Amino acid sequence: MKDHKIALLISGTGTNAMRIIQYQALASICEFLVISTKENTAMQGFCSANYIEYREIYGKSDEINNEIQEICKSREVSHIVLAGFLKQINPSLISMFKGRIINLHPSLLPKFGGKGMFGRHVHQAVFDAKQIETGITIHEVSEEYDKGTIIAQFKISLSPDDTVDKIEEKIKVLEQKYFPDVVIKFITE
Repeated sequence: MKDHKIALLISGTGTNAMRIIQYQALASICEFLVISTKENTAMQGFCSANYIEYREIYGKSDEINNEIQEICKSREVSHIVLAGFLKQINPSLISMFKGRIINLHPSLLPKFGGKGMFGRHVHQAVFDAKQIETGITIHEVSEEYDKGTIIAQFKISLSPDDTVDKIEEKIKVLEQKYFPDVVIKFITE
């Protein structure tokens, strides 16, 4: 039996969740469960090949939260990691996992955070604001979008030649490089 069980919540492709699962330092101490709010045959196949439980859940935000809570409780999940999860986490789930839910945000919070600020929307806002730097923020989840305690931030410089696509590529590099390390520190400290 492994020391920790992590529920990885996704709403997109799941590339950050896959990286976390493949990160050897985490794989040696953690068991994983992936929950997606969208059909994702690639992630389903990845999980199947790696003997990881995979669930897809649909519905309104409250229904999804209630189902996540039940799954996490029945599977004795120790931590929740939002890796491209686009639903708001409700107060009862936050209370149940107080201090044990983290999120990856693709900007340097508090800039470009809040409702509706995810993925490409964030990169477009950074571009439109002509920022000279951006980055990623890994933070605890609170009842307000992107307002939880910041655990770590990693920055990159931007140039006037950067497009929204280039900003997105730079952010993906930061996510790949730093997110798994922060997750393991968060879980083991």
